Amino acid sequence: MRKPDNSRDVIPAEPVIILALIGLMLIGALLYYRSSNLQRFLEPSLAVLEPRTILASRLNHLASEELGPEYARNVIVRSSGLMVHKSLFSSTEHHKMPPVIDRLGKLMLRLFQDPWMTANVELIMVKTSVPMNLPPEIEVQAREQMRQQSETVLNAILGFNPALAEGFSDKFAATTVFSRKVENADWVTLEIIPSERLHIEVLERLGKYAHKPAATN
Repeated sequence: MRKPDNSRDVIPAEPVIILALIGLMLIGALLYYRSSNLQRFLEPSLAVLEPRTILASRLNHLASEELGPEYARNVIVRSSGLMVHKSLFSSTEHHKMPPVIDRLGKLMLRLFQDPWMTANVELIMVKTSVPMNLPPEIEVQAREQMRQQSETVLNAILGFNPALAEGFSDKFAATTVFSRKVENADWVTLEIIPSERLHIEVLERLGKYAHKPAATN
């Protein structure tokens, strides 16, 4: 008895391979399109974040070297500066400068001895905070008290470090601000204000992503 011929039911290999290659090409094109869109989204974000990342990295390095682990619980390092708990400014010995003043002065001096930081930091703002929604009769007194605290800390940092005062006193200012968080009144902030040069560099990086209108004849 003759066996049935099943060769006609077998799909040729060539069309299958061609279809598989076409599918791989389509998948590759889709992945490239998505990666291009992702890159266009990420590059502007990185252009904004990179300067702050550099600033935060260098500040964190200086803080770890000058302040040490013993201040870790009472000093918070942020990309915008340092937050120092007010308890560190209270000396247990009368008329003796708290050690943190000397440490902060050395840290600030090293910061401005870094050419990148000097070029990209406009100002160090020593800030204290006043809680919002205080009664009017208390608010005025609280603002004045906090302003004096800011100036006292700044004058102590500069006074204890003559090299810092002589070379970079114009890079410092003191102020007081309102804060919704009551606990912020327990901290002194040394806020880093970026220079215009840093802002210009960021804008230049973002410029290539701006929409350019088509030229008109």
